[in-house]
Amino acid sequence: MLDSPQRRRRRPPRTGNDRWSVLRAMVLGIVLAAVISGVLLVDFLPSQRVILDAGDVSRIEMLAPYDLTYESAIRTRQAQDMDAASVADVYDRPDPSVARQQEIRARQILDYISTVREDPFASGVQQVSWIAAIPDIDLPAAVITQAMALDDEAWQAIRDETVRVLGRAMQSEIRDDRVASVRRTLPTLIDHNLSAVQVAVVEDIAAGLVTTNAFYNAARTE
Repeated sequence: MLDSPQRRRRRPPRTGNDRWSVLRAMVLGIVLAAVISGVLLVDFLPSQRVILDAGDVSRIEMLAPYDLTYESAIRTRQAQDMDAASVADVYDRPDPSVARQQEIRARQILDYISTVREDPFASGVQQVSWIAAIPDIDLPAAVITQAMALDDEAWQAIRDETVRVLGRAMQSEIRDDRVASVRRTLPTLIDHNLSAVQVAVVEDIAAGLVTTNAFYNAARTE
């Protein structure tokens, strides 16, 4: 039996557009396959990636992809310390009460030495021992012995000059780091008419009583 014309319809021939669509799909498939293969291949190839732990040193120079400002806590602290060191310490003005206290102490010491000098029952050895034990002063035994032998007028001159020289020294600003330097200037304040023994006694007693009268003020320094 022969097919009827309706049943023997032919497929329509492919046009140019259909062929172009197929070709484009094939090209896209090839490109996609190439991209996927490239991505997978990169993961298995040697790269410049460096994995470092804290404290490791890199063998290659690595540049940041962009500028970044990093604030170093250590350098910030160093800068703060330098700023603090550049600020001069501020001290209070000399405290006049300190000078008065030291003058009272000087008179007490001189009164005690006078009592020892006038003790008719004390031996020379006892006098030296008692005076050498006085806190704050450091009189050599030879100077004490000579001072015990001075007459009353010479001793009175020592008493007066000691109080005067100490008062002059304590009028200046004496910080804790200047006590030694002020003590070294005492000989220039002593009356040059006194004898060597008198000068030694005055200098030793006054030097032991020179002390700080201007104190560091932390609040004002900040």
